[in-house]
Order: sequence, then structure tokens, then C-alpha cells
Amino acid sequence: IEAMLKNVQVVADDASSKDTVDFGATVQLMIQDDDEQRVVRIVGSAEVGVEEDGTVLISLDSPVGAAIAGKKAGEKAVMRMQGVKQNIDVISVQY
Repeated sequence: IEAMLKNVQVVADDASSKDTVDFGATVQLMIQDDDEQRVVRIVGSAEVGVEEDGTVLISLDSPVGAAIAGKKAGEKAVMRMQGVKQNIDVISVQY
């Protein structure tokens, strides 16, 4: 924890970016090959996991997180994992 705290940076809360996927966002999405809607929340890499309500906690470093970073509701993203491309539809972004 001490090593992590040495690298902490304070990030300004920019109200203009509240419609794009970034740290702290709860995102409803659909990975097109699954045809199943999922809810994910963007967290730090030390916090990843699954909440009791089924919300998946991912970081921006994960394949899904990296693909949807900066996207808005209604936009599409492409996730590349193990040489395979998968399309993702971003349905909603909430903070």
C-alpha cells in the first residue's frame, strides 16, 4: 500500500467528461457475440472483482476497460483479446 500511495495523483472532477467512460463510471454494455447486457464499474486495478448485485468491477487496464475508455452511450468499441476482435455497444454511462 505504501508503494501505491507514493504514486497517488489527485484527479480533478471535470463535469464536462461525465458522459464518457472513465474512472468511477458505471457502464451498461453489450458484447455483441454474447447478446447479453452487462453492467461494469470502472475502478482501480486493486479493486477489481464482482459486487453482490452482480456488477463487475474492472479497471481501465482490462481488455474491456481499455476498449470502452472515452466512449459515450450509443458508441461502439472494439475489444482485442488473444488476437480476437469483439464488438462492444456502450448502452449507458452513469456516475
